[in-house]
Amino acid sequence: RIRYYNNDLSFIRLEKKIKHNGLCAKQTARLSVEQVQDILNGEVDLSLVNIDDLSSIKFRLTAKEDIIDPADGSIIYAKDATVGEYNLSKDGKLTVSDLPMGVYELQEIATLDGLVLDGTKHEVKFEQSDLTTKVYTVTQNLINKPTEIEISKQDITTNKELPGAHLRLEDITTGNTMLIEEWVSDLKPHIIKGLIVGHRYRLTETMAPAGYKIAQSIEFTVENKESVQKIIMYDELLPQPKTGDSINKELYMGIVMFLGIGLSAYVFLKRKRVIKI
Repeated sequence: RIRYYNNDLSFIRLEKKIKHNGLCAKQTARLSVEQVQDILNGEVDLSLVNIDDLSSIKFRLTAKEDIIDPADGSIIYAKDATVGEYNLSKDGKLTVSDLPMGVYELQEIATLDGLVLDGTKHEVKFEQSDLTTKVYTVTQNLINKPTEIEISKQDITTNKELPGAHLRLEDITTGNTMLIEEWVSDLKPHIIKGLIVGHRYRLTETMAPAGYKIAQSIEFTVENKESVQKIIMYDELLPQPKTGDSINKELYMGIVMFLGIGLSAYVFLKRKRVIKI
């Protein structure tokens, strides 16, 4: 649920109740007004990603070319050398001071649980424009997308969405099962955003729709990619019991066949006697 108090939109929180080893807990994350609007519009779901603290996101800065000291021409950083590794501040900002002029590359090497790691190398260029400017600032706006899993419950015969199945998703990575979500399937696939890359999950059907068998559980591992990862669970129809009409029909056919065999035997015996006379 999304919660704020006293009409104060400067502090909005997204809350989700979870269960871990039988114990109830709550995950929370702070949202902006724009993020809330995206959620309401169905454009994004950050319910599994805690964005309260961004300081665990980490970047590596490397020299894209030899960085030269203008005073004596010596090489400060050779091409491809690592200048440093830096974590963002809690609110998502990164400041690197006292860099010599030159061209660098900034690459994300760690991100938040539930987000796709962006391994792109982003060019950062510092060029002297005059002799009076002492500080040069370059701004990079980088966006991480959450992982997106599409879970489809289908009839194995028609390959169409099958409503009415009770499903459960659990994180089984550590051996201690943690419930992620429970839902009932409908006519559209179920979307979950923010599952953790590299974690292993188990999808279980706890109750099948009327007339269907309960399917076997499916286990899968979330990959580090922005495209939708699709999981399909199929249900088979239960065997149909024989009705009274079909049983009577089979019995009738058996009697007819028996009478036919008996009549044939009688005719054969009668003919045999006639031949003897």
